[in-house]
Parts: sequence; C-alpha cells; structure tokens
Amino acid sequence: MQPRTLLIVALLALLASARAAEAEGSVLFGSVQGYMEQAAKKVQDALTSVKTSEMAEQARRTSPGNTSGTGDQSSQSQSRSQPL
Repeated sequence: MQPRTLLIVALLALLASARAAEAEGSVLFGSVQGYMEQAAKKVQDALTSVKTSEMAEQARRTSPGNTSGTGDQSSQSQSRSQPL
C-alpha cells in the first residue's frame, strides 16, 4: 500500500471515530437535558403546592367564621383593642 493511501485511510478512520464520539456526546447531552427538564418541573410543582398550601392556610386564618383559635395573634389583639 502506498503511504499516501495509508494516510488517507487513517484520516478517514479518525474522522469516523470523531463523528461517533460526537453523536455519543449529543445523546448524553440530550439525556442530561431531559433530566434537567424533569427536575425543573418537579421543583415548579413543589413550589406551586407550597404556595397553594400557604394561601389555604391564610384563607383559613382570615375566614369570618373562624372559631378554631388558630388565627394570627396580632390581628386578634388589634381587634380586641379597637373600640366598637
């Protein structure tokens, strides 16, 4: 085999190897990106749940028929000190 042909074959093999590694890297990147999207969605769902829970708690505290005694102490003391 001539040296020039050998060099061309070696370069083609090197190029094919680089493309295979590039494709493997993009598959890995896609997997990581998918996991990050799933994690972001779970965090968003958890934050939404916390906000909803806090709003429900606040609504229970400020509801007019609340007789459970779990209301905010500062609002209770203010309502007692105000003249009618």
